[in-house]
Amino acid sequence: FLIFDGSGSMWQKVENEYKIGIARQVLKDLVGRLPADTRLGLMAYGHRRKDDCSDIEVLAPLGPIDQATLFSRIDALNPTGKTPISASIEQTLALVRKDKQAVSIILISDGLETCSGDPCALVKAAKEEGLSFVFHVVGFGLEEDDVSSLECVAQAGGGLYFDAQNAADLESALDQAVETPVAEYHSFFSVKGTENGQLLDVAVKVVDPATGKDVAAGRTYA
Repeated sequence: FLIFDGSGSMWQKVENEYKIGIARQVLKDLVGRLPADTRLGLMAYGHRRKDDCSDIEVLAPLGPIDQATLFSRIDALNPTGKTPISASIEQTLALVRKDKQAVSIILISDGLETCSGDPCALVKAAKEEGLSFVFHVVGFGLEEDDVSSLECVAQAGGGLYFDAQNAADLESALDQAVETPVAEYHSFFSVKGTENGQLLDVAVKVVDPATGKDVAAGRTYA
């Protein structure tokens, strides 16, 4: 299930291309590569109204891919408003509860929450509730200082955080996220970083030596 950032900042450019143009094409390429029987849903926020934290819309319900409909909805995305990440996650988790199947959720965002709520806490609470999902986050053209807040969401959701600064990065991130089954996330480990007896905030990454792909990543947030 994809949550797409349609906020006004998606009109900014990376490598002389509008973020929204890159994202539209990468999303359509992804949809075109997936098997027709893949269960896929799409939600967008901030794509219709300015200054409206309730501007969240399910563009395609979770189900078999309807390529023509998805392409049409993706092409129509017009970045306009705010970034209600928490409210979007709440609505997505409500769909997961109704669906009652393991779901992979992928948030694509070029910025942080601009409405109210704590997305990291929301995802953590849903995991503690026992919902079966994994939550990946793709930060698209994000400033370095903003990364940790979205990394926290991915870590709380048992998923990966991907930093994408261009079209190739975004394509690679989405491919890796959709190829990772929810069932793979069945183990947990704890890491503590210290120096001279003091806790440190450290970045942790686990890599599959056979493929070179990230298996897990996160921060300790000491």
